[in-house]
Amino acid sequence: MASSVGVEGAPEDKPVLHVVVVGFHHKKGCQIEYAYPPLLEGQPPDSHDLPDEWKYLPFLALPDGAHNFEEDFIYFHLPGRGGSKKTVYGVSCYRQIDAKDLINREADITRETVQKSVCVLSHLPLFGLIKAKLELCTAAYFEERDFSKVTILKELHDNLSGLLCSDLIDGPQAFIGLSARDLVLRFKHKLLVIFKLLLLERRVLFYSSPVGRLSTTLLSLLSLFPGVIQQGLSESISHKIGAQISTELILSDFGIDTEEYLEVQLSAVPDSNLDPENVVSEDEFKRNQIDIVGETVPKAGLDSAVVLTVQDGSKNSAERDEDADLSSKTSTSTYSTASELTSPTNMSGISSDWEKVEKMEVEEAENELKALSSSENGLTPRSSDGDNVGDSGGMIESDITPKSSPILSPSPFPTDEFGFPLAIFTKGSVCHPYLALQHHELLQDVNIRSFLVGATNILFKQRRHLTDVIVDIEDDKIEIYDAELRKQLHLHTADLRFADFLVKHVVEERDDIFLDGTAEQSHVGWEGGDEWVRSQFCLYLLSLLSTTENGARETNYHDFNTQFVEAYKTTHNYRLWKATQHDGIDAMHTGHPFMGQYSAADIKLRLSHVMQNTERGKRLGTAVAKTGQAVNSAVQQTGKAVGGALNQAKSAMSNWWAHLNQGPEGE
Repeated sequence: MASSVGVEGAPEDKPVLHVVVVGFHHKKGCQIEYAYPPLLEGQPPDSHDLPDEWKYLPFLALPDGAHNFEEDFIYFHLPGRGGSKKTVYGVSCYRQIDAKDLINREADITRETVQKSVCVLSHLPLFGLIKAKLELCTAAYFEERDFSKVTILKELHDNLSGLLCSDLIDGPQAFIGLSARDLVLRFKHKLLVIFKLLLLERRVLFYSSPVGRLSTTLLSLLSLFPGVIQQGLSESISHKIGAQISTELILSDFGIDTEEYLEVQLSAVPDSNLDPENVVSEDEFKRNQIDIVGETVPKAGLDSAVVLTVQDGSKNSAERDEDADLSSKTSTSTYSTASELTSPTNMSGISSDWEKVEKMEVEEAENELKALSSSENGLTPRSSDGDNVGDSGGMIESDITPKSSPILSPSPFPTDEFGFPLAIFTKGSVCHPYLALQHHELLQDVNIRSFLVGATNILFKQRRHLTDVIVDIEDDKIEIYDAELRKQLHLHTADLRFADFLVKHVVEERDDIFLDGTAEQSHVGWEGGDEWVRSQFCLYLLSLLSTTENGARETNYHDFNTQFVEAYKTTHNYRLWKATQHDGIDAMHTGHPFMGQYSAADIKLRLSHVMQNTERGKRLGTAVAKTGQAVNSAVQQTGKAVGGALNQAKSAMSNWWAHLNQGPEGE
């Protein structure tokens, strides 16, 4: 039957893979109780066995702290099976029911409440659409009060299989339940900071509870990037989640053929001559290097002294040993793996080597540049003794990589005329709308260069050394630990104008004759609505890319923050975008969409932003508020004292006047 769906070799075009029930056992913890079709071929539907790739499925479908809520939902990601890099999208709805209300109470139910989760695994990122169907099914499943009745689960699988198709991800169905407008209302000006943060591919943790709000916030945030929800998450966890966490860098995960690269070494070309006037200092040379996993890419106008050594695969082991000996004599420092190259200990070793051979390395850089220039002109690069490079031993040195194994491969998913979606979550950059505590070691894997994960357990927040940024949704707080990153994410005046423009249009209520007047959209028109917000961020991103492509650094980068633009141009997703020609970007406006002269309104906007979004501003605002309260209290106390004295004087005068009136009558 369909029991082979999802196993190795199964087709990936089936929209729904499995409908799974996860329960909490008082001794065994979270476990699979039912799956249709079975998760493993040949196993019964009620088997507790799991594929190795999905060993965290029970903890994702029934998350931490689920017992604190009567019902909730969650979105999560799983890796593909059988070596597939395609992401499997999970939607889970969990509920609780009193054990005494069950018609068929099993013997192992010892607690007063029973908690279960119904989960759908799909190849299509239609989170909101699946959730709407799943919530109804889960409610009906619990109303039966007999969890052995699984007919409704089979009907759910068949119904979703007939309903879902790949064409739906290109329509509005992909954004059901993902409100961009709510993001603006929650984060306000900080939303632009988070948007730019994700472009930089850093290690970002979102923290909140309940988990439904957390996972929805992350996916809503990703919906601001054109095409990311529809296509850009298809390889977002292709880092072999089921494998053991590695402490060694695996270059093949980043598209580098490790069979060709035997070592990464700092080359030394002897008998090199260089004009002393062209010698640069060590600090200047290092400052112009951009470190990337497995390579060192020079900035424009400078050559690199770090090369990847390529070995001819036809050599025998003896010849390779001879070449290795020769290499060790002509090289300054050799590191067998990229992890050694990037370790703090070896980096200090490199610094000491620099002090000894600074002049020689600069000479090498000049000679490498000349050799590459000759090679590009159709000439064979030659060494200092006149021999062709590669004729003596098959050793070939290139600045980055040979043409047969390019570092930059095309985008793993189809792109439009602007190059969207950007490849933010590929090649070691992962995205988990929710990450279970049992999988926390993922954050320590050296093969994970960046991540965007959501967590509900406080232990994730306490391990701050594993993250660059923590976004606390509950406290509306963004904690950035890297001082350089804070400078890169600083919003300049044009950015503040853009953020303020968004907030004003979203907060303002307006009616739109084109909407049906539903409760959710009764006071929201096109401007300020979800699609409008996404279109504004799309325009911002297009302007940014157009500026990096065609704009002048001195005049156009400042509005986006020059430090941010320079940092963004070193990211993997930008390098992939830059490597391909995009015809649509040439027609886009170069420069910030809100560029312009400063005005008094900008000063007011800057002060407002500082007061609301910086620690100093918040402390100052608190002090002003407390001072105002103290002044008001003093005024009230003074008023009470003065008022009391007046009342006493008035009472005394009344008594005196009454006594005068009574005097003649008494006489």
